[in-house]
Amino acid sequence: CSAGYFLYMTKKYGAKGAMRMIWEGDYMSEENRDSMDKLEKYSKKMPKIIKKIETVESWFELQKLNSIDSDIASFPISTEIRKKTSNLSYEVDTLASDVDSVLSKDKCDEVVKLKKETSSELANIMSRLDIVMNRLLESEANFIATKEEAKAFYTAAAQSAVQATEAKEYHSKGTTARSSINGYSIVA
Repeated sequence: CSAGYFLYMTKKYGAKGAMRMIWEGDYMSEENRDSMDKLEKYSKKMPKIIKKIETVESWFELQKLNSIDSDIASFPISTEIRKKTSNLSYEVDTLASDVDSVLSKDKCDEVVKLKKETSSELANIMSRLDIVMNRLLESEANFIATKEEAKAFYTAAAQSAVQATEAKEYHSKGTTARSSINGYSIVA
């Protein structure tokens, strides 16, 4: 190892890092290397999570297009989609917890930087998932409200029909009854 190379490594990694590079082949301490490996492993999981979110988003958009009123999403959420979003939420929360648990010995710049980037990307994923979950819940709430409104409408219509039938029957019976009460004998 030449003095120039050592000086270059010292500037780049610091004295400890340069010594580790020469003796161990890695400028990072074992703890920081483990932290970097964990963060890189966690970062590799994120594209799969994004794909899963996109699947749920696609399902939502398809259901919205298939719904009668496209301005207001109003449809029930299947058990399968509930499970997918629930499992996805759990997976993202677990990953966020794992990223938060990664430590940086001596505040290693690379570990701190990668942890910050990973946490930021996870925050974006969590935000996107929250939006998807809120849209699904809103849609189901609209569906339930619409269903309840329809139920109330049909109940009121049925009651009106019953009342109309009863009124018609009462009127036809009532005329005869009233007539006989008043001493008249009129048969309709």
